[in-house]
Amino acid sequence: MKRTLTWGMVVMLGIACAWADETPAAGDILKQMAETASKVEKMSFSITTKINTPMGVMNIPSDLKMQRPNRMRSETKAMMMKTTSVCDGEFTWVYIPMRNVYFKQKAPAGFDMEGTMGNMGAPDGQRPDLFWMLLDRNSPDKITGLAGKASLLGDETVDGLACYHLKVETATDVQSDIWADKEKNLIRRVQLDMYQLMKAAGDKMGSQAVLSQLKPGQMMMTMDFHDYNLDPTFEAGTFKFTPPAGSREIDPKDLTKILMGGGGGAPPPGDAPARPTRRAPSTR
Repeated sequence: MKRTLTWGMVVMLGIACAWADETPAAGDILKQMAETASKVEKMSFSITTKINTPMGVMNIPSDLKMQRPNRMRSETKAMMMKTTSVCDGEFTWVYIPMRNVYFKQKAPAGFDMEGTMGNMGAPDGQRPDLFWMLLDRNSPDKITGLAGKASLLGDETVDGLACYHLKVETATDVQSDIWADKEKNLIRRVQLDMYQLMKAAGDKMGSQAVLSQLKPGQMMMTMDFHDYNLDPTFEAGTFKFTPPAGSREIDPKDLTKILMGGGGGAPPPGDAPARPTRRAPSTR
């Protein structure tokens, strides 16, 4: 009996050692992802975002189109969170139909997205959204700084694809779970605590009022990335924005207050905002 147990332990140890030898370190996986993304000249893909809140679950589908050096178009389709973001090379424009308002910021020089929606909620000098960082031409070098703050949690499957599951500190006190496609080195899923993100951001978007009503873990966000096309064809005007009639420009710092009903334009006719899906009362 003892001999059987001993041989069983040896076999299990051998399997564990072989897995460790064949599996790259978390930092090396991040570098491979960065090298892949930095070589992409243009692409389109979709994101399905799920946010768990104390009021219920919000599902937010969106489509993104990107073309170097700094052209981008993002369309979020969920009514309550419906937005159109366009980077035309000079400015990044963000339009919120629910309030018929928009704001703009100076366009970044490249896909690092400094000063755009990819960096708006970040602490000074940091970007909690790893996806934007991966698109930076200098990303492989910058990712090195995250290697010591990353750990490999194991192998998992996302939408039928074999993935590495990583945990990465993408900004100070902001932990993100990342699922990376083993074959193509693309992000397939990101999960993070919105409480951590808003706390780290300070009051850049007026989020402190929301933060005061939350506890850690109460507002988890999961983003699934799918339908990648790394060689798309874009129509003329894809990366051009014209403010809709009757819309007005706002300061991005007032965005949260406006979305919560504290000001801003009225919703366009027939564009009633949706509500989060409420959970059914427990029968237990």
